[in-house]
Amino acid sequence: MLSRYFFLVFFLALFLGCSSKGSRIPKSENEVLNSLLHKAPMTTVELDDISVDTVFIKEENILGRINDSSLSTPIVGKVVDLIKIGDSLYVADQQQDCIWVMDRQGTWHRKIGRQGRGPGEFGFLLGMVKNSSYVYTLDKENARIQIYDYQFDLQATFDHVIFGLNGGQITATDSILYLPLSFYEYDKLIEIRQATPPFNQVHVFWPQLIPAGMQPLAYNTYYINANADSKVVVAFQGLPYIFILNSKNRLIHTIYLESARYKELENPSIKPVSRDIREGMRVQAFLQNLYLADDGSIYFQIKLDLFQIVAHETGYHLKKVWHFTHVDPRKRKAFPYGIPFTSMIVNNNIIYLGSIFSEYIYRFPLN
Repeated sequence: MLSRYFFLVFFLALFLGCSSKGSRIPKSENEVLNSLLHKAPMTTVELDDISVDTVFIKEENILGRINDSSLSTPIVGKVVDLIKIGDSLYVADQQQDCIWVMDRQGTWHRKIGRQGRGPGEFGFLLGMVKNSSYVYTLDKENARIQIYDYQFDLQATFDHVIFGLNGGQITATDSILYLPLSFYEYDKLIEIRQATPPFNQVHVFWPQLIPAGMQPLAYNTYYINANADSKVVVAFQGLPYIFILNSKNRLIHTIYLESARYKELENPSIKPVSRDIREGMRVQAFLQNLYLADDGSIYFQIKLDLFQIVAHETGYHLKKVWHFTHVDPRKRKAFPYGIPFTSMIVNNNIIYLGSIFSEYIYRFPLN
Protein backbone atom coordinates (compact mmCIF):
# COMPACT_ATOMS: atom_id res chain seq x y z
CA MET A 1 0.00 0.00 0.00
CA LEU A 2 2.83 2.38 0.92
CA SER A 3 4.68 1.70 -2.31
CA ARG A 4 1.53 2.42 -4.31
CA TYR A 5 1.14 5.74 -2.44
CA PHE A 6 4.70 6.81 -3.27
CA PHE A 7 4.18 5.80 -6.89
CA LEU A 8 1.03 7.95 -7.06
CA VAL A 9 2.84 10.94 -5.53
CA PHE A 10 5.73 10.50 -7.95
CA PHE A 11 3.36 10.26 -10.92
CA LEU A 12 1.46 13.42 -9.91
CA ALA A 13 4.68 15.35 -9.38
CA LEU A 14 5.97 14.23 -12.77
CA PHE A 15 2.68 15.11 -14.47
CA LEU A 16 2.46 18.56 -12.87
CA GLY A 17 6.09 19.26 -13.65
CA CYS A 18 5.67 18.33 -17.30
CA SER A 19 2.43 20.28 -17.72
CA SER A 20 3.59 23.49 -16.04
CA LYS A 21 4.59 26.21 -18.45
CA GLY A 22 6.86 27.64 -15.77
CA SER A 23 9.00 24.47 -15.62
CA ARG A 24 10.19 24.41 -19.22
CA ILE A 25 13.69 25.83 -19.66
CA PRO A 26 14.75 26.05 -23.32
CA LYS A 27 18.11 24.60 -24.25
CA SER A 28 20.95 26.82 -25.35
CA GLU A 29 24.53 26.26 -26.44
CA ASN A 30 25.53 29.53 -24.79
CA GLU A 31 26.85 29.04 -21.23
CA VAL A 32 26.13 32.63 -20.17
CA LEU A 33 22.53 32.40 -21.33
CA ASN A 34 22.13 28.98 -19.68
CA SER A 35 23.30 30.46 -16.39
CA LEU A 36 20.73 33.25 -16.62
CA LEU A 37 17.92 30.84 -17.47
CA HIS A 38 18.59 28.76 -14.36
CA LYS A 39 18.89 31.62 -11.87
CA ALA A 40 15.19 32.35 -11.42
CA PRO A 41 11.72 30.84 -12.00
CA MET A 42 10.53 30.91 -15.59
CA THR A 43 7.12 31.37 -17.15
CA THR A 44 6.44 30.42 -20.76
CA VAL A 45 4.08 32.87 -22.46
CA GLU A 46 2.46 31.60 -25.65
CA LEU A 47 2.29 34.56 -28.01
CA ASP A 48 -0.18 32.71 -30.25
CA ASP A 49 -2.75 32.19 -27.46
CA ILE A 50 -4.90 35.18 -28.40
CA SER A 51 -5.79 36.81 -31.69
CA VAL A 52 -4.23 40.06 -32.85
CA ASP A 53 -6.43 43.15 -32.51
CA THR A 54 -5.95 45.24 -35.65
CA VAL A 55 -6.30 48.93 -34.81
CA PHE A 56 -6.80 51.54 -37.49
CA ILE A 57 -5.11 54.83 -36.61
CA LYS A 58 -7.74 57.57 -36.71
CA GLU A 59 -7.38 61.33 -36.71
CA GLU A 60 -7.98 61.55 -32.97
CA ASN A 61 -5.07 59.18 -32.36
CA ILE A 62 -2.53 61.40 -34.13
CA LEU A 63 -0.80 64.14 -32.15
CA GLY A 64 1.53 66.85 -33.37
CA ARG A 65 -0.31 68.22 -36.39
CA ILE A 66 -0.62 71.72 -34.87
CA ASN A 67 2.09 74.16 -33.74
CA ASP A 68 1.92 77.00 -31.29
CA SER A 69 2.23 80.40 -32.99
CA SER A 70 5.53 81.01 -31.18
CA LEU A 71 7.19 78.08 -32.93
CA SER A 72 8.45 77.73 -36.44
CA THR A 73 7.03 74.63 -38.10
CA PRO A 74 8.54 71.67 -36.22
CA ILE A 75 8.92 68.57 -38.32
CA VAL A 76 10.00 65.93 -35.86
CA GLY A 77 12.64 63.73 -37.41
CA LYS A 78 13.59 60.67 -35.37
CA VAL A 79 11.68 60.07 -32.15
CA VAL A 80 14.06 58.16 -29.86
CA ASP A 81 12.33 58.63 -26.48
CA LEU A 82 9.18 59.93 -24.81
CA ILE A 83 8.47 61.06 -21.26
CA LYS A 84 5.36 62.54 -19.64
CA ILE A 85 5.58 65.30 -17.00
CA GLY A 86 2.23 66.59 -15.80
CA ASP A 87 0.09 67.35 -18.83
CA SER A 88 3.07 67.75 -21.18
CA LEU A 89 4.68 65.16 -23.40
CA TYR A 90 8.42 65.53 -24.07
CA VAL A 91 9.77 64.06 -27.31
CA ALA A 92 13.48 63.48 -27.90
CA ASP A 93 14.27 64.15 -31.58
CA GLN A 94 17.57 62.65 -32.70
CA GLN A 95 17.48 64.18 -36.16
CA GLN A 96 17.26 67.78 -34.96
CA ASP A 97 19.03 67.17 -31.63
CA CYS A 98 16.37 68.80 -29.51
CA ILE A 99 13.41 68.02 -27.28
CA TRP A 100 9.93 69.02 -28.44
CA VAL A 101 7.20 69.67 -25.89
CA MET A 102 3.54 68.91 -26.59
CA ASP A 103 0.53 70.01 -24.53
CA ARG A 104 -2.40 67.78 -23.60
CA GLN A 105 -4.30 68.74 -26.77
CA GLY A 106 -1.42 67.48 -28.93
CA THR A 107 -0.04 70.90 -29.92
CA TRP A 108 3.69 71.56 -30.09
CA HIS A 109 4.38 74.56 -27.89
CA ARG A 110 8.07 74.51 -26.90
CA LYS A 111 11.49 73.48 -28.14
CA ILE A 112 14.32 72.62 -25.73
CA GLY A 113 17.96 72.58 -26.82
CA ARG A 114 19.65 72.59 -30.19
CA GLN A 115 22.60 71.02 -31.94
CA GLY A 116 25.93 71.99 -30.40
CA ARG A 117 28.47 71.32 -27.68
CA GLY A 118 27.46 73.90 -25.09
CA PRO A 119 25.37 73.43 -21.96
CA GLY A 120 21.85 72.30 -22.83
CA GLU A 121 22.85 71.44 -26.41
CA PHE A 122 23.09 68.02 -28.03
CA GLY A 123 25.50 66.48 -30.52
CA PHE A 124 23.70 63.16 -31.14
CA LEU A 125 20.74 62.67 -28.83
CA LEU A 126 20.30 58.97 -28.09
CA GLY A 127 17.95 58.70 -25.14
CA MET A 128 15.95 60.48 -22.45
CA VAL A 129 14.49 59.18 -19.20
CA LYS A 130 13.06 60.56 -15.97
CA ASN A 131 12.55 59.61 -12.35
CA SER A 132 10.60 61.53 -9.70
CA SER A 133 13.24 64.31 -9.51
CA TYR A 134 15.28 64.59 -12.68
CA VAL A 135 15.35 64.17 -16.45
CA TYR A 136 18.48 62.57 -17.93
CA THR A 137 19.59 62.87 -21.55
CA LEU A 138 22.17 60.67 -23.26
CA ASP A 139 24.36 62.38 -25.88
CA LYS A 140 26.74 60.22 -27.91
CA GLU A 141 28.58 62.91 -29.89
CA ASN A 142 29.35 65.00 -26.79
CA ALA A 143 29.96 61.85 -24.70
CA ARG A 144 27.95 63.08 -21.76
CA ILE A 145 24.85 62.82 -19.61
CA GLN A 146 22.94 66.04 -18.90
CA ILE A 147 20.62 66.25 -15.91
CA TYR A 148 17.62 68.63 -15.82
CA ASP A 149 14.92 69.42 -13.31
CA TYR A 150 11.27 69.19 -14.33
CA GLN A 151 11.36 72.78 -15.65
CA PHE A 152 14.25 71.65 -17.87
CA ASP A 153 16.79 73.89 -16.17
CA LEU A 154 20.18 72.21 -16.47
CA GLN A 155 21.38 70.96 -13.08
CA ALA A 156 24.50 68.90 -13.76
CA THR A 157 26.57 67.15 -16.42
CA PHE A 158 29.03 64.26 -16.37
CA ASP A 159 31.05 62.55 -19.08
CA HIS A 160 29.97 59.19 -20.44
CA VAL A 161 31.58 57.69 -23.54
CA ILE A 162 29.24 55.48 -25.58
CA PHE A 163 30.31 52.77 -28.02
CA GLY A 164 28.64 49.92 -29.82
CA LEU A 165 25.02 49.08 -30.49
CA ASN A 166 23.56 49.78 -27.05
CA GLY A 167 23.73 53.55 -27.35
CA GLY A 168 20.11 54.41 -26.63
CA GLN A 169 19.57 52.19 -23.62
CA ILE A 170 19.15 54.43 -20.58
CA THR A 171 16.68 54.12 -17.71
CA ALA A 172 16.45 55.31 -14.12
CA THR A 173 14.85 54.78 -10.74
CA ASP A 174 14.91 57.31 -7.91
CA SER A 175 18.22 55.88 -6.69
CA ILE A 176 19.90 54.31 -9.73
CA LEU A 177 20.81 55.44 -13.24
CA TYR A 178 21.41 52.66 -15.77
CA LEU A 179 23.77 53.48 -18.67
CA PRO A 180 25.31 51.48 -21.53
CA LEU A 181 28.91 50.32 -21.31
CA SER A 182 31.16 49.66 -24.26
CA PHE A 183 31.15 45.92 -24.79
CA TYR A 184 34.61 46.25 -26.33
CA GLU A 185 36.12 47.13 -22.94
CA TYR A 186 34.13 45.17 -20.33
CA ASP A 187 32.60 41.75 -19.84
CA LYS A 188 29.46 43.53 -18.61
CA LEU A 189 26.94 45.60 -20.55
CA ILE A 190 25.38 48.05 -18.08
CA GLU A 191 26.85 50.68 -15.77
CA ILE A 192 25.02 51.59 -12.56
CA ARG A 193 25.45 55.11 -11.18
CA GLN A 194 23.86 57.06 -8.38
CA ALA A 195 20.81 58.88 -9.72
CA THR A 196 21.58 61.89 -7.52
CA PRO A 197 24.69 64.09 -7.19
CA PRO A 198 27.59 63.34 -7.42
CA PHE A 199 26.36 60.54 -9.78
CA ASN A 200 29.20 58.19 -8.84
CA GLN A 201 29.51 54.79 -10.44
CA VAL A 202 28.27 52.03 -8.13
CA HIS A 203 29.18 48.98 -10.22
CA VAL A 204 28.70 47.31 -13.60
CA PHE A 205 26.44 44.34 -14.27
CA TRP A 206 24.53 42.25 -16.80
CA PRO A 207 26.60 39.74 -18.76
CA GLN A 208 27.66 39.82 -22.37
CA LEU A 209 26.42 36.79 -24.28
CA ILE A 210 29.25 37.08 -26.79
CA PRO A 211 32.70 38.25 -25.61
CA ALA A 212 34.66 40.91 -27.48
CA GLY A 213 36.58 39.49 -30.43
CA MET A 214 33.91 36.88 -31.16
CA GLN A 215 30.80 36.83 -33.29
CA PRO A 216 27.95 37.55 -33.54
CA LEU A 217 28.57 40.52 -31.26
CA ALA A 218 25.13 41.93 -32.11
CA TYR A 219 23.59 39.42 -29.67
CA ASN A 220 24.76 41.76 -26.89
CA THR A 221 22.30 44.44 -28.00
CA TYR A 222 19.77 44.82 -25.20
CA TYR A 223 16.74 46.76 -24.01
CA ILE A 224 16.24 47.92 -20.44
CA ASN A 225 13.44 49.74 -18.63
CA ALA A 226 12.48 50.47 -15.01
CA ASN A 227 9.27 51.54 -13.29
CA ALA A 228 8.35 53.62 -10.24
CA ASP A 229 8.67 50.55 -7.97
CA SER A 230 12.34 50.22 -8.97
CA LYS A 231 11.74 46.95 -10.77
CA VAL A 232 13.72 46.48 -13.97
CA VAL A 233 13.20 44.48 -17.16
CA VAL A 234 16.05 43.53 -19.50
CA ALA A 235 15.96 41.68 -22.80
CA PHE A 236 18.47 40.81 -25.50
CA GLN A 237 17.21 41.99 -28.87
CA GLY A 238 17.83 38.72 -30.70
CA LEU A 239 16.38 36.32 -28.10
CA PRO A 240 12.85 35.45 -26.88
CA TYR A 241 13.41 36.14 -23.17
CA ILE A 242 12.47 38.95 -20.81
CA PHE A 243 14.36 39.07 -17.51
CA ILE A 244 12.74 40.73 -14.49
CA LEU A 245 14.94 42.16 -11.73
CA ASN A 246 14.05 43.52 -8.30
CA SER A 247 15.17 46.85 -6.82
CA LYS A 248 18.51 45.27 -5.85
CA ASN A 249 19.13 44.20 -9.47
CA ARG A 250 18.69 40.52 -8.66
CA LEU A 251 17.04 38.33 -11.27
CA ILE A 252 13.70 37.19 -9.85
CA HIS A 253 11.80 35.87 -12.90
CA THR A 254 12.30 35.06 -16.57
CA ILE A 255 9.63 35.11 -19.28
CA TYR A 256 10.10 32.84 -22.28
CA LEU A 257 8.22 34.12 -25.34
CA GLU A 258 7.10 31.20 -27.46
CA SER A 259 5.44 31.41 -30.88
CA ALA A 260 5.23 29.26 -33.97
CA ARG A 261 6.01 32.38 -35.98
CA TYR A 262 9.49 32.74 -34.48
CA LYS A 263 10.99 29.28 -34.61
CA GLU A 264 13.72 30.54 -36.94
CA LEU A 265 15.60 32.26 -34.12
CA GLU A 266 19.26 31.30 -34.06
CA ASN A 267 21.04 29.93 -31.04
CA PRO A 268 23.68 32.47 -29.86
CA SER A 269 26.72 30.24 -30.32
CA ILE A 270 30.14 31.89 -30.08
CA LYS A 271 32.24 32.03 -33.23
CA PRO A 272 35.56 33.71 -34.07
CA VAL A 273 35.46 37.09 -35.79
CA SER A 274 35.48 36.91 -39.57
CA ARG A 275 36.10 39.66 -42.11
CA ASP A 276 32.59 39.25 -43.45
CA ILE A 277 30.57 42.04 -41.81
CA ARG A 278 27.37 40.05 -42.42
CA GLU A 279 28.62 37.52 -39.89
CA GLY A 280 28.25 40.09 -37.13
CA MET A 281 24.99 41.65 -38.30
CA ARG A 282 23.00 38.54 -39.17
CA VAL A 283 21.22 38.44 -35.80
CA GLN A 284 17.49 38.78 -36.27
CA ALA A 285 15.89 41.63 -34.31
CA PHE A 286 13.33 39.42 -32.58
CA LEU A 287 12.28 41.80 -29.81
CA GLN A 288 12.02 45.55 -30.29
CA ASN A 289 11.14 48.06 -27.59
CA LEU A 290 10.60 47.14 -23.98
CA TYR A 291 8.52 49.06 -21.46
CA LEU A 292 7.68 48.27 -17.83
CA ALA A 293 4.58 50.12 -16.61
CA ASP A 294 4.12 51.16 -13.00
CA ASP A 295 1.42 48.50 -12.54
CA GLY A 296 3.92 45.80 -13.56
CA SER A 297 2.59 45.25 -17.08
CA ILE A 298 5.26 44.64 -19.72
CA TYR A 299 4.93 45.99 -23.27
CA PHE A 300 7.16 45.00 -26.17
CA GLN A 301 7.11 44.92 -29.95
CA ILE A 302 7.86 42.03 -32.29
CA LYS A 303 7.92 43.06 -35.91
CA LEU A 304 4.79 45.26 -36.18
CA ASP A 305 2.81 43.71 -33.31
CA LEU A 306 2.65 45.27 -29.85
CA PHE A 307 2.23 42.83 -26.94
CA GLN A 308 1.07 43.35 -23.36
CA ILE A 309 1.99 40.84 -20.64
CA VAL A 310 0.58 41.11 -17.12
CA ALA A 311 1.51 39.43 -13.86
CA HIS A 312 -0.67 36.95 -11.98
CA GLU A 313 -0.15 34.84 -8.86
CA THR A 314 2.05 32.17 -10.46
CA GLY A 315 3.79 34.10 -13.20
CA TYR A 316 2.79 36.09 -16.27
CA HIS A 317 0.27 35.76 -19.08
CA LEU A 318 -0.48 37.44 -22.38
CA LYS A 319 -3.32 39.95 -22.15
CA LYS A 320 -3.41 41.86 -25.43
CA VAL A 321 -1.82 42.05 -28.89
CA TRP A 322 -2.26 45.07 -31.18
CA HIS A 323 -1.37 45.65 -34.80
CA PHE A 324 -1.64 49.32 -35.74
CA THR A 325 -2.33 50.31 -39.34
CA HIS A 326 -2.45 53.72 -40.96
CA VAL A 327 -3.31 55.24 -44.32
CA ASP A 328 -1.27 58.27 -45.39
CA PRO A 329 -3.67 60.65 -47.20
CA ARG A 330 -0.74 62.50 -48.79
CA LYS A 331 0.08 59.54 -51.01
CA ARG A 332 -1.72 59.11 -54.33
CA LYS A 333 -2.16 55.38 -53.88
CA ALA A 334 -2.94 55.20 -50.20
CA PHE A 335 -3.10 51.80 -48.52
CA PRO A 336 -2.91 50.64 -44.92
CA TYR A 337 0.59 50.07 -43.58
CA GLY A 338 2.04 49.17 -40.21
CA ILE A 339 4.20 51.59 -38.24
CA PRO A 340 7.36 50.26 -36.56
CA PHE A 341 7.25 52.13 -33.25
CA THR A 342 10.60 52.88 -31.66
CA SER A 343 9.53 54.41 -28.34
CA MET A 344 6.58 54.10 -25.98
CA ILE A 345 5.26 55.12 -22.58
CA VAL A 346 2.09 54.32 -20.64
CA ASN A 347 0.51 57.06 -18.54
CA ASN A 348 -2.94 57.08 -16.90
CA ASN A 349 -4.07 54.06 -18.92
CA ILE A 350 -3.06 55.71 -22.21
CA ILE A 351 -0.22 54.50 -24.40
CA TYR A 352 1.89 56.97 -26.40
CA LEU A 353 3.91 55.67 -29.34
CA GLY A 354 6.64 57.33 -31.37
CA SER A 355 8.56 56.24 -34.45
CA ILE A 356 11.72 57.32 -36.22
CA PHE A 357 9.68 56.92 -39.42
CA SER A 358 6.97 59.45 -38.53
CA GLU A 359 6.81 63.09 -37.44
CA TYR A 360 3.72 62.39 -35.34
CA ILE A 361 3.03 60.89 -31.93
CA TYR A 362 0.22 58.36 -31.60
CA ARG A 363 -2.05 58.11 -28.54
CA PHE A 364 -4.41 55.24 -27.72
CA PRO A 365 -6.52 54.44 -24.66
CA LEU A 366 -5.74 50.97 -23.36
CA ASN A 367 -9.33 50.08 -22.50
